[in-house]
This record gives sequence, C-alpha cells and structure tokens, in this order.
Amino acid sequence: MPEVLTPAKPHYAGKVVILVDEVSQSRAEYTSMVFRASLHAIIVGSTTAGGFVRCPRFSFVLC
Repeated sequence: MPEVLTPAKPHYAGKVVILVDEVSQSRAEYTSMVFRASLHAIIVGSTTAGGFVRCPRFSFVLC
C-alpha cells in the first residue's frame, strides 16, 4: 500500500530553481530529475556527472 503524504499548511507554492553542474552526482541527479518533472521547478546549469544509473519505480503526484 503506497504511503500518502499531505502537505502541511501553509506551504511554499512558488517556483524553485535548482542549480546543477558537472560535479553534481548521485542523489543530486535523482532529486533534480524528480523536480524537473514538476511544473514548479527550473533546472539551471551544465550537464551533471552522469553517475546516477538506477531509477527506482515509484509514483508521485505533482501539485
């Protein structure tokens, strides 16, 4: 059974800018991938190190 998280109020509803570069690795790449799927985030920078290989299967709701 999937875990359901409910955002606390008040919550931040603005845009988020994420900075990445060639030394961004692993968890930073994974996190930026998830944020990139959101309409509320912009990824800025250069290509990352490319160290992230596995992509676990999960589902999430973009608010």
